[in-house]
Amino acid sequence: MRLKYFHLAFIPFFMSPVIAADQDVRKDAIGCAALYYIMTSLPNQDPRYGQAMTSLGQMMTAIYSVHENKVTGKRVLNGDVIRLRDTKAEYFGELYDESPNTVVDEYMFCNKWREAIAKYVSKQGQGMLTTENKNEMEKFMLNIPKPQDRKNLNLQKNDNVKKAIDLSFKSWTENGRPTPTNVNKKLKKIIDKE
Repeated sequence: MRLKYFHLAFIPFFMSPVIAADQDVRKDAIGCAALYYIMTSLPNQDPRYGQAMTSLGQMMTAIYSVHENKVTGKRVLNGDVIRLRDTKAEYFGELYDESPNTVVDEYMFCNKWREAIAKYVSKQGQGMLTTENKNEMEKFMLNIPKPQDRKNLNLQKNDNVKKAIDLSFKSWTENGRPTPTNVNKKLKKIIDKE
């Protein structure tokens, strides 16, 4: 009997590398989603750029959601994901104020991951992105390559990327660093006053 409980006590240790990997994927995906959200603030951009950043952000929130569901076993609500993304965006705003180069490194990390995902999607076929089968889509999302360890990445900073990041953060800041979450809070205060 004791031996049975002894084995049960060690199950989390055997499972923890998988859970830890999913937690890293979740953390990285929501961080990338937040950065892509901020990058939509780039002024005077080609509309296709904004659409691309929005699509990348949606893909990253989907990756987060699928991995969150796998770890917790609970249905992930879109509003919860958006609030988390917005909190991470606010964090990046503060980080940018202190250390813009750290934010540039994070963006370059996301870009390297995006490249790996693009190769995976190309290999699997574009049809997987539009499949109606929820189980197939979840399996597809769970098998997306994990991001590389930041220590092993050769992040070549591009002056154009740095300029786009600087302009995006400047524009986002000039507009009050809006997020859907803080805009909803402000609207709620206005409605409650009436």
